[in-house]
Amino acid sequence: MNLEKYNIIKNKFISSYREKILGLRDYYESKAFDISIKEFNMLNKKYRDYIIEMINELGCIFKNFYNIDFCITLSGSLARNSNNLFSDIDINYLTTSHNYQDIIDIEDKINYILQEVLKFRGKDKLHSMVVYLPLIDEKKISAIDNNEYVLNFIDGKIKVKCRENAEQLMYETYNSTRSIYDVINYFNKYDNEFNINEWTYCFEFIFNKKYLKIYKKYRNEYRKNNNINIFIDNLLNDIKRDDNYLDEDLTYVENALLKKIYKTTVLFNFYKLLAIFYRLDKNVIKFNIDCFFNESNILDKNLFNLFNEYLKSIQDLQLILDKKNIDLSSHSNVIFDINSINESYKVLTNRENILKDLNTKKKNLYNKCILILRRF
Repeated sequence: MNLEKYNIIKNKFISSYREKILGLRDYYESKAFDISIKEFNMLNKKYRDYIIEMINELGCIFKNFYNIDFCITLSGSLARNSNNLFSDIDINYLTTSHNYQDIIDIEDKINYILQEVLKFRGKDKLHSMVVYLPLIDEKKISAIDNNEYVLNFIDGKIKVKCRENAEQLMYETYNSTRSIYDVINYFNKYDNEFNINEWTYCFEFIFNKKYLKIYKKYRNEYRKNNNINIFIDNLLNDIKRDDNYLDEDLTYVENALLKKIYKTTVLFNFYKLLAIFYRLDKNVIKFNIDCFFNESNILDKNLFNLFNEYLKSIQDLQLILDKKNIDLSSHSNVIFDINSINESYKVLTNRENILKDLNTKKKNLYNKCILILRRF
């Protein structure tokens, strides 16, 4: 593939999608003062739909340049319909072939287009769950300088930056499997009567859905109730242990700490609750928020209202940081001035203190989760 042709494709997608997608953030900013949860969800659905549309179109284009069969799937928030307008893209390129170099080349080139459309600050904002599997190689990344990774073409190259402290993730990315069978075996290994993990259920096929037949044939999804009380007790203990709430009068806080306390840990516990009730509630046929909301006979809708209220506050924080050219990141030791964030929060929402609101909404969500878990 030559660079000129690639740039034509990239510029076409920027022209077709960037304004539509980033415009959703502008619209949200103008409405954040009093936006309803229904409209908040609608905007996040549009964001998700545009990304899925782009991925499918790009898959169709790039299959014509490579002699390899592959599929593209989503995991994470975009697969479980719990994304916001600043969500990373957890995207997986998988194959039945052993020619991983071609599939990695396709992955890099499609991901860079998505990165440019969405104006992500680093290539690591698009990542695959295969990095959690055992590595299949230990090759060094030779084409790296100042955290820049090279896309090679017949007639040139493009250097793509990552955010700070992403070197280990990139090393794992380039040394991981791309086999659909390895992923299925990994899911089966960690989805059984002794293990319960929401990520084993959170997997959406976007491009080349014939691979879905392979997935359904070999994926042994476990939905029995064995040890469910142990999982419930463990989650109750995890929620009780997460008594981490920053003082609302705090002046400074580290980026990584802020994300851990208010995003990573809380959402991990909430999704573990969904995984538990996915085993209990056979009416829920697909692991995503919309299916739980519409189909569950066990989980009441107020749980999801509290979750969406919490997610909205996270989005408010990410919007404020984005205006400062910063990502909310677990890899960043940048120190935030909370007073400055609160000034922006006041303009955005007419509310005074974002830490106070995050604390309140986190407690409300956790209290609801505890009530639900104690019923069983």
